[in-house]
Amino acid sequence: MNNSTIESPHIQTVSIRVTQLKEAKTFYTEVIGLKILAESEDELKLGSGGRVLLQIYTGASSKKLAGKAGLYHFALLVPAREDLGSVLHHLMEVHAPLQGGADHIFSEAIYLNDPDGNGIEIYCDRPKDQWQVQEDGSLPLASDPLDAEELLKIRNQWQGLPDQTVIGHIHLHVANIKEAFHFYHQLLGFQVKIRLGNQALFLAADEYHHHIGLNTWAGEGVPPNPAQAAGMRECVFHVNEEREILQLAKRLKEDGYSYSLTSHDLKVVDPSGNHLRFTLKAQY
Repeated sequence: MNNSTIESPHIQTVSIRVTQLKEAKTFYTEVIGLKILAESEDELKLGSGGRVLLQIYTGASSKKLAGKAGLYHFALLVPAREDLGSVLHHLMEVHAPLQGGADHIFSEAIYLNDPDGNGIEIYCDRPKDQWQVQEDGSLPLASDPLDAEELLKIRNQWQGLPDQTVIGHIHLHVANIKEAFHFYHQLLGFQVKIRLGNQALFLAADEYHHHIGLNTWAGEGVPPNPAQAAGMRECVFHVNEEREILQLAKRLKEDGYSYSLTSHDLKVVDPSGNHLRFTLKAQY
């Protein structure tokens, strides 16, 4: 298990919209290596180790649009460098549409897009004693070249994504960093780990490097991603205790922010139109 992601809250599942479910099914099973856990005419539930990580819905009439807020990428975290090596080798063998790779000091990552332009990161964490954490808990920003040659040398045999794979983080386009900082830090309670001026912000629960990335690289003041376009439909965070949801609801209410609260979860939309849910129950 990836112990570095079990802080509360942490990401349980991400759901996305696509234009063609059949094409998405082929891509996410044969290229990415997720397993089908349930399917219907308009929905796929994919995951690893029997846990749903990704829900895919039809309904998009266009591929991902530029110049909109919404999903930049969701990130699948594999347990070890040997697993990332097997992922890289497999993606090269199937001629996947790789966008690049990077060494972020605290992690090593591979980037690509699905057929509709939804961004995907597949990565592994380095041990925490190599993260170069500063005294204030922040981390340096680095995007060094990925040592692909070494990863390929140490790779495991490809058998799809390992059972211990989880959603490590999401990265979103937002309209305004100051506004996003207020929402994600002051209202939702995530801690700032990396700040890149007024362009990007990375936040986490407790001691992780980041569960949420936010950027204005699609443009300042961009509108929300329309419902008819490919993109993120919802991100679901798991919390350990009911009091966390109640505290979140209290902060949102005091700020005059709209939300939906039930006995076991809270739904809220961020200032840029990104849908989030915080839940006690596994919604598999």
